[in-house]
Amino acid sequence: MSSSKETAKSLIQSKSRSSIRNMFDEVAPTYDFLNHLLSLGIDNYWRAAASSRARKLLEGIREPKILDVATGTGDLAASMAKIPGAKVTGFDLSPEMLAIARKKYPGITFLEGYAEKLPFSDASFNAVSAGFGVRNFENLEQGMKEFNRVLKPGGCALIIEPMIPRNAVMKSLYLIYFKKVLP
Repeated sequence: MSSSKETAKSLIQSKSRSSIRNMFDEVAPTYDFLNHLLSLGIDNYWRAAASSRARKLLEGIREPKILDVATGTGDLAASMAKIPGAKVTGFDLSPEMLAIARKKYPGITFLEGYAEKLPFSDASFNAVSAGFGVRNFENLEQGMKEFNRVLKPGGCALIIEPMIPRNAVMKSLYLIYFKKVLP
C-alpha cells in the first residue's frame, strides 16, 4: 500500500473536517479520473439516474432550486442543472475540488463550507442532492438535519451512496474493495 493511500485512509477514518478537506484537496487533480476508473464508470449512471429521479419529483415546479452537497468537482450538480429551469448551487468543503468544479461548470454557483452547518435559510431548496459524500460527513446526523432544515415542505433529498450488500460473499468483496481499493 502506498504512503499516500495510507494517509488518505487514516484521514477518512479520523473524520475531522480539516483532515477530510485536506484529503480531498490533495486528490482533487486526479479525482474525476480515479472515480470513473475505480467505479468502472458506474458513477456516471448513478448521477444520471439521480437527476432523472429529481426531474420526476420536481415536475410542475417552474424554477426548482437544488442544492448539491459534497459536490466535489460538480458532476452531480451539472447533471441536476439539466432539469428545465433548475437553479443549482454546489456546496463542498474542499476549495481545490470547488476550483475544478468552477472551471468545468462556469454556469453553476459553487460555495465552500460544511454540510453540518449549511449557510442557507430554512426551506430554501426544492431538492438537496449528495453523491458519494455523506459517508465523509463529520457528523452524519447533523448533516441530515441540515438537509431537512433547508428543504422546502414537500422537498426531496436524493443521496447516492453504495450500500453494504446483505449476501455474505458480496459483502466480503464490497468491504475488501472499499477498504483496500478506495480510500
